[in-house]
Amino acid sequence: MRMGRFGLTMKKVVLLLTTTILQGQPDTFWIRTFGGSNSDYGRSVQQVSDYGYILTGSTASFGNDSYDVWFIKTDAQGVEEWNQIFGGSDDDYGSSIQQTADGGYIITGWTNSFGNGNYDVWLIKTDSQGNEEWNQTWGGSDFDRGYSVQQTTDGGYIITGETKSFGNGGSDVWLIKSDSQGNEEWNQTLGGSDFDRGYSVQQTTDGGYIITGWTNSFGNGNYDAWLIKTDNQGNEEWNQTLGGSEFDKGSAIQQTADGGYIITGWTNSFGNGNDDAWLIKVENPLVEIDESFKPNVFALHHNYPNPFNPFTTVRYDLPEDAMVNITIYNMMGRQVRTLISRHQSAGYQSVQWNATNDARSPVSAGIYLYIIQAGEFRQNKKMVLLK
Repeated sequence: MRMGRFGLTMKKVVLLLTTTILQGQPDTFWIRTFGGSNSDYGRSVQQVSDYGYILTGSTASFGNDSYDVWFIKTDAQGVEEWNQIFGGSDDDYGSSIQQTADGGYIITGWTNSFGNGNYDVWLIKTDSQGNEEWNQTWGGSDFDRGYSVQQTTDGGYIITGETKSFGNGGSDVWLIKSDSQGNEEWNQTLGGSDFDRGYSVQQTTDGGYIITGWTNSFGNGNYDAWLIKTDNQGNEEWNQTLGGSEFDKGSAIQQTADGGYIITGWTNSFGNGNDDAWLIKVENPLVEIDESFKPNVFALHHNYPNPFNPFTTVRYDLPEDAMVNITIYNMMGRQVRTLISRHQSAGYQSVQWNATNDARSPVSAGIYLYIIQAGEFRQNKKMVLLK
């Protein structure tokens, strides 16, 4: 049995799907395992446009006789359709995966087979069948790792992780922005004199980025969960630490509909003892202290990408709290999908459409009209779905 770099022995990648029944208890529909005779594990999963699933992690059972990045595609029941392996003669790890607007996939992790030495951040772009289209590495002479990747509204990618090659201390949060081909546009290091790590990143509705991870440079002692907000060039706007006297860490973050943020991770300072799962809701401090964060006028922006398949994002600006309805119609005037129908706070907002109707069935290719009604403001624009 093979021992992982982090002291974890895992023999199989496990994919578990649950739903909630009326009594509120999880009812397991199916469980799938993937792996061979050595250690294989999954780190990231996402449902994709055909209702199947994509997983990435690493395998020591297959590939090049060391840990390789493993990419598995399943159908909606978790049955493997295909898998791909990426790596060289040394250890390589996959940490985060996402479907891209062109129907392909983007993976980040770290590689010891390629790059500048020790571990480098690794970004891999594939087509819809998992065949590599290109890859990029970032790093120096020490350890550098990528933990989270997201496609951005301009078609590029944002990555967060940690770097020991650059920055201010033992390790710093590393934020890297690339174009659609993985060419670096800019990077930023964020941290102090000790060890700091970025573990999850998301683009925010104002075009900036929100990161969570942990810091040993700031906060209340040992490691604290760290929340960092940047502008669209990765320049810090504000940060917040969360934790007590023990080890507390953030591992995933998402912006919420009210403009705040939801974080999960684990805490050793609070709860029932040892490590407890931790869920934290945070308000956006700029909403309270800086009115310039709010837009001045109502606006509906062009969706991106356009044309698209199968995902597109609709951005809109609310200068005041309002009841918001965003509805999609076909060119015959028939309603296809209601994207938003609720009261929302003032701010820069967005919503994604996955080319399905209100019954969650895929719609046909063509031109669609999307309309916003927010208070007395009403506007419409066109989008094109390609198949």
